Amino acid sequence: MAVPLTPMLPTPGTLPEGPGWGFEFKWDGMRTLIATADGRARMIARGGGDYASAFPDLADIADQLPEGVIDAEIIALDASARPSFSRVAKRFSNRHPPPDLVRSVPVNLMIFDLLRLGDAEVVGQPYWRRREVLDALELVGERWLVPPWHDDGAGTLAAALDAGLEGVVAKRLDSRYVAGRSRDWVKVKAVDTGDVVVGGWRTAIRSLLVGTPNAAGTLTYRGRVGSGLTDAELGRFRAELAPSDACPFDPPPPGDHARDAIWTAPVAVVEVAFSHLTRSGLMRHPRYVRARPDKTAADIDPAAMDPGASDSGPIDPRAIDPGASDSSTIAPAAIDRSSTDAIASDPDAIGSGLIEPDGDETGES
Repeated sequence: MAVPLTPMLPTPGTLPEGPGWGFEFKWDGMRTLIATADGRARMIARGGGDYASAFPDLADIADQLPEGVIDAEIIALDASARPSFSRVAKRFSNRHPPPDLVRSVPVNLMIFDLLRLGDAEVVGQPYWRRREVLDALELVGERWLVPPWHDDGAGTLAAALDAGLEGVVAKRLDSRYVAGRSRDWVKVKAVDTGDVVVGGWRTAIRSLLVGTPNAAGTLTYRGRVGSGLTDAELGRFRAELAPSDACPFDPPPPGDHARDAIWTAPVAVVEVAFSHLTRSGLMRHPRYVRARPDKTAADIDPAAMDPGASDSGPIDPRAIDPGASDSSTIAPAAIDRSSTDAIASDPDAIGSGLIEPDGDETGES
């Protein structure tokens, strides 16, 4: 059974505009190519290793797909029913997990592409056609599903942000499946922005320690912001803000964040961008945007960064509506789509020819 050495990987970028693109949610999990044959499934990771033994709870996918190769993401949900890479890492770091680990950290499989069906390779077919065949297989189980794709990029990205997902992947509708990095797939991270108050800084690693006001009159710590902050900006804050012996955060930041910190009175406000808040209320992937001299600490809503404020319950990818029709059933007007049923029943009509990677690029997706 021929499978590519590495999966097709998206290139980081901005959200594409115009027709000719499909949009999928990006899941914060473990990428895997799953090859099924003879009643068993191999789960091939980015590095080429077979991790099937680490995920016995996904083995039954071979019953629904007796022989084929699919591209998917293995995810594990946290207590807020959001994908958590740290949780799925507990599973793939143990090739032979004890039963209690399988029970306590269950995983789910989000399937989004088809490379082979029976003896026919479909990697040479355009993305929309591969998805058409994949959807026709109706791969739905207790631990896996095929999330829909959409044609509204902005709406899909907004839905990803609202749901606390990592972002979206834009895919050219006419793109073939090419192992390795490709500009035909573009990953776009969902980001949120907010205003926070500076409570200190660290010079050694050029970062601000920031938080939001709380009912006790102190700051709730939200994280260390260094990305996007220039030496000149940090120098300006150091010149304008007076050092203080008192830590304005309650509780204080973790030890590794507070090491060598210089505290200051909570008066300066800055705007930051971040992907989402962790369960403990810390910003993930924070980035400095700009100073907000037009605002004071009193202008900041204490509930603006409540990690539970936007929790709308468990994620059901099939129920997230980006404001557009489900494009898994919509084709571009210029493309003549053949009958899905005919394709699924006659693999020889699909075509063949695995696309080899243009180079040896194996960077992270």
